[in-house]
Amino acid sequence: MIDLRLHLSPHAPWPGLLLLSALVVLLGAWIYRIAVPPLPRWARRLLPALRVIALLVLVWLLGQPVLDRTAGGRPRVVVLVDQSASMDLPVAPGGEPRSRAAARAAMALERAWRGRAAIELLRFDSRLEADSAHSGAGRGVTALGDALEALASGAAGQGAGAVIVASDGAVNAGDDPVTAGRALGVPVHAIVVGQAGPDRVVTEVESPDVARVGRPVTVEVRLTSTEERGVPMTVRLTGDGRELGRATVVAPGSGAEASVVFHVVPARAGLAIWTASVDSLGGELTPSNNAREIALEVAPGRLGVLIVSAGLNWDLTFLRRALLGDSSLAVSTFTRERSGWRADLPGPHGVERDVRGDAPSAADLRGETVVILDALAPPDVSPAFDRGLAEFARSGGGLLLLGGPAPGISRFRSGTLGTELAITLDPAAVGRGGHPAPAPEAHDLLAWDDDAARGGRAWRAAAPLTDLVPVRPGPGDRVLVGSAGDGPPLLFARHIGRGQALFVNGTGIWRWSLSGADELTAERGRTLWRRLCHWLAEPVQAEPLRVRPERWLAAGGEP
Repeated sequence: MIDLRLHLSPHAPWPGLLLLSALVVLLGAWIYRIAVPPLPRWARRLLPALRVIALLVLVWLLGQPVLDRTAGGRPRVVVLVDQSASMDLPVAPGGEPRSRAAARAAMALERAWRGRAAIELLRFDSRLEADSAHSGAGRGVTALGDALEALASGAAGQGAGAVIVASDGAVNAGDDPVTAGRALGVPVHAIVVGQAGPDRVVTEVESPDVARVGRPVTVEVRLTSTEERGVPMTVRLTGDGRELGRATVVAPGSGAEASVVFHVVPARAGLAIWTASVDSLGGELTPSNNAREIALEVAPGRLGVLIVSAGLNWDLTFLRRALLGDSSLAVSTFTRERSGWRADLPGPHGVERDVRGDAPSAADLRGETVVILDALAPPDVSPAFDRGLAEFARSGGGLLLLGGPAPGISRFRSGTLGTELAITLDPAAVGRGGHPAPAPEAHDLLAWDDDAARGGRAWRAAAPLTDLVPVRPGPGDRVLVGSAGDGPPLLFARHIGRGQALFVNGTGIWRWSLSGADELTAERGRTLWRRLCHWLAEPVQAEPLRVRPERWLAAGGEP
């Protein structure tokens, strides 16, 4: 289908042409009103009309009319408008923001091409935004190359006759925009807003999402500058009202990026907000981009884990070996022997010391986050320890309860803690199960491999547990690992106040870390118990929903 369109020049003087046309009509009616020589009535009307039409054609030719002949309808022109953070800077010192100048240029394009082409406005920052759902979510960086690639592969780029980019040209992420523009196969034009001036910019700050008290954290600060290469710049990292680090880096030159690395040791737990900044220049375009903040969670130094066991056994050996290999855990062990209690306590520099003495008391629970009971009921240690352990769990502590041999986890039905646990037996489940069957909803805790299929095969090959107790899960319990054949659960969790208890029903968990058919079984076993221990260390909130933001910091105006 061929589309023919006649239109005037975008800059045609419409008011003047209309006024001149009115004058021509009036002039024609006045001049040709004389009927000499005598003419027929139709001729007296037709001839003046033809003369007026001829004059009108001459007048409208001043508007430079254009006849467009296009196939398939009007051509489409895609206008990409930069909305990254750099567009908030002024066009010139003290001038309007670059974003406003770009918007004005896009509107002028739309007016100029009205009637000749379909104009489609799209915005981009870290990516092309085809809708408003992502508006402003990635303003920290400008990835023009990625936006052009997305345009080429998306519906918006299909059938586009040309692309116009309105930007300040400050590209600091993504693929090369020149290569991406050539791959489009259509003309790409640029409208540059903003003038070059002296400016230092902290473009990005990289750090881990979490840190730990007393352990160094690597923070990398990246920055650019319009200064000549070699000019020294002072970069600072501050937080909690003090300077965490200072370094001097030379300006990399226009178009290049410099970086400086800080090694910071967090002093306290909680949410830490640090600011990376570079000294301002005299007469700088704007100082607003000379600093950037990061936020990271700082966990306590080491999580205290207390193990209280009725005696050495293979399950305890493999479990304790897995936890001792985690440097974020401080593991203390009390083992009951014939002559009394033996305490293996962490000493200086992680070296353990063997102490023989009294049974653990309620005072030993201070500073611990997880308590592991191995085949030992709390009242068998002492009534005070039993009461202290119940209070420990209600206050948010985690319990890992290994049932051990008969009577298994039913031993935890006695004492103050037993009242809190409220274990219920199910006689119908006697003699069933033993082979582990992980629950799908517990995949985040029980994943044995990055490959879900391979991890599933490892669980199916895992050895069964013995000495099962026919326990019935409660309505609020979370079954992590059931047993095949409708048997009792092998691993299930239960809330106690703000804390939670994880039951291990049966013996033989050491076999999960020792298999001749799987070379990764030892690492899988260690990973499982470390992950479960860290999970128990998190205090369980009373609310049914816990919400955590993807990023702790957001720029002004972001949704």
